[in-house]
Order: sequence, then structure tokens, then C-alpha cells
Amino acid sequence: MNATEFQRKRGRIDGDNRLSDSTRARLLKRLIVDAGARRIFHGENGLLGYRMPNGEMVCKKERFRTEEAATVYMRSLVNFTGRVPKRVYYCSNCKGFHLTSQERAIFE
Repeated sequence: MNATEFQRKRGRIDGDNRLSDSTRARLLKRLIVDAGARRIFHGENGLLGYRMPNGEMVCKKERFRTEEAATVYMRSLVNFTGRVPKRVYYCSNCKGFHLTSQERAIFE
């Protein structure tokens, strides 16, 4: 299984509101085992993503192929509850773009 297929299947599990938390956790665990993926943690930030057997990285955050796509999505968020995304940044792990609610870091 490649990173794209893993990400698609993970998205289906995460997005299915009919599943209980325990069922969602069980299905995600099964997906990780079936894919041969490893969980990657980053200190106090917790789970960063998953490393596939071929070395590809699948980030926990939603990935956008282009900065423009991420910006358009960020601007479309109306009545967003929780942390409001403030900017787009490039992720060298998955070679894509993510949204963050943090102000621009001093050292990027």
C-alpha cells in the first residue's frame, strides 16, 4: 500500500461519523498494521504522522498539493470552531502544504 492509498483509507475512517471512538481506533490500528506503517512522534507535539515501508511520510494533518489550494480552503472556512487557521506552510515530511493557527515562526 502506498502513501496515497493509506491517506485515503485513513480519511474515510476519520470522517465516518457513524463509527464509535473504539471502532475508529480499532480500524485505524488494523490499517496501520496492514500497511506496515510506523507511527512517528515528535516530542511534546504527539503524533506527527506515519512512515510507510517505502519511506514515504503521511502526515496527520490534512495535506494540500499546492499552496494555492490550501489558501483557498483556509479562506472558505466560515463559522469555524476551534483553532482558526492563520497561514499555510510547506511540510518537508510529506512534500505538501498544511494549515496552522500559529503565527509565523521566527526560524522557519
